[in-house]
Amino acid sequence: MASNKRCIWKTRALEHEIGIYQNLVMELEKTAKTLPLSGSIHYDEVDMPQRQVHTKLQELQTLAKARGKKLEETLELHDFLREYEDIEEWINEQKQVASSEDYGADYDHVLVSYNANG
Repeated sequence: MASNKRCIWKTRALEHEIGIYQNLVMELEKTAKTLPLSGSIHYDEVDMPQRQVHTKLQELQTLAKARGKKLEETLELHDFLREYEDIEEWINEQKQVASSEDYGADYDHVLVSYNANG
């Protein structure tokens, strides 16, 4: 479970980095619009790389979000299973106490057993 939490933390850090790079890409797009290039050179040299980077960054962001969601779902499942195991263990312990045929050998022993189970 600790490794799962560590993976969630790393995924959130990656999502944060993606946001930083998205801002960087937007700044580069602004700069590209100011470049003094003509016609087809502008498209081939500037627009194509921009589109490719933008597309790849969106794909990365989608993958990171999907991974983060899966990790959180897995963590919830492990939390549920752990709680279930804790309850099952408690039930087994209580079952042993409830099925005990030790009724006490004397008055004091009966009071101790009664107060422990009461």
